[in-house]
Amino acid sequence: MQSWIDIDSQNLIHNYSSFKAISPGAFIAPVVKSNAYGHGLKQVYTALKSCDVPWYCVNYLSEAQKLRELGFSGRIMVVAPE
Repeated sequence: MQSWIDIDSQNLIHNYSSFKAISPGAFIAPVVKSNAYGHGLKQVYTALKSCDVPWYCVNYLSEAQKLRELGFSGRIMVVAPE
């Protein structure tokens, strides 16, 4: 049995924007660890690029490096010990 999930990039943007709207001044950082939970770090980052996300959380330094390779210049929090 195979399974998959379809993620609409506009819904992802809507969800991020909604969290920002209901939490003014809060620290909002999408967690894209483990290849964005298997949904594709590149795909999720690309979808959220228009939101000017200031922070991302990753699990490993290699994921932080991937974000840099994709052009992200903001802050990155590595949440797991290396």
